Amino acid sequence: MRSGFVLAVAFAASVALANVQSSGSADRGNTTNRMDAVREAIARRERLMGGFLSKPGSGEGRIVFVDCQDRFRHDALQDIARQLGQLSRLGIAAVRGEKGLDPASARKAHGAEIALTMADRPGEPLLLLAPEDGWGMVNVARIPAGDCFAAGCSKALLRAFGLLCCGGISMQQGNIMSEAKLENTYGLQNVLPQDVTIRQLKYLADMGVKPQIRATYKKACEEGWAPAPTNDVQKAIWEKVKADRERGPTNPITIPPPKKVK
Repeated sequence: MRSGFVLAVAFAASVALANVQSSGSADRGNTTNRMDAVREAIARRERLMGGFLSKPGSGEGRIVFVDCQDRFRHDALQDIARQLGQLSRLGIAAVRGEKGLDPASARKAHGAEIALTMADRPGEPLLLLAPEDGWGMVNVARIPAGDCFAAGCSKALLRAFGLLCCGGISMQQGNIMSEAKLENTYGLQNVLPQDVTIRQLKYLADMGVKPQIRATYKKACEEGWAPAPTNDVQKAIWEKVKADRERGPTNPITIPPPKKVK
């Protein structure tokens, strides 16, 4: 329950950060204060639970966003990859690729399980997706130039990632995966909805991509994979979990004997 609380708070902090980046200056002060409070709550809870650990053997596979164009800024693509990786715990990176690179060969060229290429190809569709082969393409040439170009590129990339990984259309409302038209998503947050990300997990696992498993030190002790404690808080948690395991349940379930039939 406690680790779930921490993950929920972490997600709230990520959404709050997105709000700060997209809000006007008049709203940023209050939003920043709320975000600081959320971060402090996360830090306080983390200290009580002994900090977070990454489980050995988790976090397998690699996803790359291959940049083969020069209209959408590369650093903006890197930001999307980093934020998506932090939220999903997946190994996602933005890399540069040669212009004219065949999207179907990007996966092998960059040693990844899944490759999504950003290209500039006039006359071709906005999206090309091949989930069975683990590759896709976003064509920035189909996104109208102007003030909304960057928003269109970022939304198209995330939508393509959701669809490529078999996340499908969201049943929730007001998100980038619930709108039929790309232009209707420009004012929405750059976040994939929960129902889409859940559906992606099976596909990703089949393609050899697994999220990094993170848990509190207490949870890791309970599951038996925590390393030796490194501070007083962790030592207290280690000893309590060990004592609880040796003592056994304090309120065991008792099953009454069957009643005799007269």
